[in-house]
Amino acid sequence: MMFEKARSVAELIEVIGRYEGDIKNLNEEELRVINAAIDILKTLYGGEETSRLDEAQRLMNEKEVTGMLSNLIANERVRERQIREEERRQGIEQGIEQGIEQGIEQGIELQKQETAKALIGMGLTVEQVAKGTGLPAKEIERIKAELSQ
Repeated sequence: MMFEKARSVAELIEVIGRYEGDIKNLNEEELRVINAAIDILKTLYGGEETSRLDEAQRLMNEKEVTGMLSNLIANERVRERQIREEERRQGIEQGIEQGIEQGIEQGIELQKQETAKALIGMGLTVEQVAKGTGLPAKEIERIKAELSQ
């Protein structure tokens, strides 16, 4: 019912928070049903997620929902923000690493071209320059034509 749309522990805790007034007024049978639903969700989420649901369950069962559950919800929001920030930071780091790799590759390519120009200037054949630099013969011919202009 109220948990149907929750796709994560954070969303589930949000839902519990929205219904805290109703939860305080639940009878024992209704609390048992909600606890059973949360137990099922704990098996689905598992791991660290379970401990956060245990805390929400404890607060509901002790009818201490109001202040303490609000704190739990606030902590959950902070945790979600921290996760998003960490993902953003990792994305930036990955982008920097890719940029460095591309820069190195471009630098190596430019160095090969400069070496090819020097070897062409020394009078080596296209085949010799290609072998010495690892550049394709077509690239050497293009560089040679560029130098002769």
